[in-house]
Formats: sequence, C-alpha cells, structure tokens
Amino acid sequence: MDNTTKFKFMAQRKKIAIWGWWQGRNLGDLWILESLKRKFPGIIPITTEEEDFSKYDFMIIGGGGLLNGPRLRAPYNKPIPTQYGSFGLGGEFDIKDKELLQDLINSSQFFGVRDKHNMETYSNNQVTKLEISGDCTFMFPLRRYNPNKLIKTIKLIWRDPFGLLKWDKSKHHQDDGLVLNEMFGNYLGPIPFNDNLKCLKFYTDTLKKYGNVIFDNYVSQQFDTKEMYDRFKGIDLVVTMRYHGVVAAVQLGIPCIGLDIYPKVRTIMTDVGLEKYCIKLNDINKINSLINDIKTNWEEIRTKMDTYTKKNYVLTNKFANNAVGKILELMK
Repeated sequence: MDNTTKFKFMAQRKKIAIWGWWQGRNLGDLWILESLKRKFPGIIPITTEEEDFSKYDFMIIGGGGLLNGPRLRAPYNKPIPTQYGSFGLGGEFDIKDKELLQDLINSSQFFGVRDKHNMETYSNNQVTKLEISGDCTFMFPLRRYNPNKLIKTIKLIWRDPFGLLKWDKSKHHQDDGLVLNEMFGNYLGPIPFNDNLKCLKFYTDTLKKYGNVIFDNYVSQQFDTKEMYDRFKGIDLVVTMRYHGVVAAVQLGIPCIGLDIYPKVRTIMTDVGLEKYCIKLNDINKINSLINDIKTNWEEIRTKMDTYTKKNYVLTNKFANNAVGKILELMK
C-alpha cells in the first residue's frame, strides 16, 4: 500500500486539517486546496476564520499568501496547540516579530515556503526547518497546449489594485492595517487612474489593439480542472495581476505579461526567467514592445515555462511525499 492510500485510511481516524483562505473564492486558493486534497486525501479544510486548532491532530498551513507582515497576527502570534507544518506558504513583506517567526518555524514538523523570495525573507541563523516547497499546484500541473503565436485572444486577469490599500486596522495587530496600506501603496507606485473601473477600461482598451480581450476576475465557487481548461481555451496571451494567473500561464505554456502589484508576481516571473515581461501598472506604454518581443521569442518563452514547470513538479512532489511520510509517522 502506498503512502497516499495509507494517509487516506489514517485520516479516517485522525483529524488532519488544512488551514487557508478557502472562504475568499479566489481561484488560486481553491486550486491550491484541490491540489492538497489530492495529495493528502481525507484532510479537513478549515478557513482562516477558525483559530481553535486544539481539536485537530495535525494541521497543514497553506499554501498561499498567509504570512504577511509587518507583525505576526493570529494564529501565528502564540503557540499553535497541535502539531503542524506548512506547504507553499508565502507573504509579501518582511516580518518584524523575528523571535515569534523563528519559534513558529522551528516548532513545526516541516515548514515549506513557495519561493526563494520567502526563503530569504523569513530566514536567519536561528531558523532550522525552513525550506522551499514550491507552489502546491505544481504537484499536478495543467497540460500544455499550443496557443496562437499571432496572438488573437488575450486574457486579462484583474483584481482591484485599490483593494490592497483597504486593510482594516481593527482586524490587525495595532496599526498593522495602516502600515500594510502604506507598504502596498509604496510598492504599487503610480496608477493610471485613481479608480479601479477607469484603470481596468484603460488596460482593456489598450489591449484591444492587439487582439480580442477576455476579462477574468479569477473568482470561482469551486475549483474544477475542466473549468480551468475552459477558462484558458483559445487564449494566446495572458496579462495578469494574479499570482496564480502567472502559474496557470506557465503550466499551460501561454506567454504572459505580469502586472506587478505585489512582490509575488515579480518573484515568479523572475524565477521563470521572464522578469522583463513584468511591469508596473503605470508602464502600460511598454505593452507594444513587450508583445512584439513575445512574438519574436515565443519558443524561448515557452521553453522556460516548461523547464520551470518540470522543475517545480519534482520539487513539490518531493516535499509533499516527505510531508505525507512525516504525518503518517506522527499519527501512528
């Protein structure tokens, strides 16, 4: 009997929870959850609204951007009352509570972050269990297909950039909300219009000069692989603010332009080797030259995407297999 089957039977007598932003209906988070449910059959999804973990025998944190600074807040700001580990965890900015972060990592059974950026952000000489696990979705990557090099259809994956400036300080540690607003504001830089709909229309109208534009807010009621393929069917270029918009494009082999509204978008574009196709919102004047460049370097871009997907397929499955084995050992 393989470990995945053993895990499924073990999960019938032990409560293994997976904690994440599942209530937000963000397609990326739901994709992560579906990937984890396939690898860890029988796990119990719990949302970030739940903070009592004592009733679970083990908890997996993540993946996704669940570890944002500047201060550690619940559930990370006190000892977690059960055994736990993380997989594909990420965040945008540095954490000020260094000792709490160190204790969070070192008290875990395993602590996987999704990329080099997070590894460098959370690492110090006292941290012993931190490692790069990759993004969970690469365990079961989407099948590549051949988009049209002439770029007939463009998918624009959008989120309200001003939503990043509306952190509610009442729900965060002290003045975290205000600080996060400032951090994201500084990172975003200038925005073409001080209004989401005007900014979206401006981008849509600009991209229409190069092909048919299909808008996608990346929201779904549940993740379904067929729905994912349907969303990207006939797409030749992806322009995305969403991290998992980049991930989908990379796995499918569709050239993409990343809109750099937070560090994780630039990080994955850099890691794939495509940082020059990542721009700030105010750099829309670069679209023409980027699309011409993409057409010229079409096969090179797709090769880099394929290489990154294969590398992360190995990385994520190795981490996951070790995590499955570790949990099985602990639950004996």
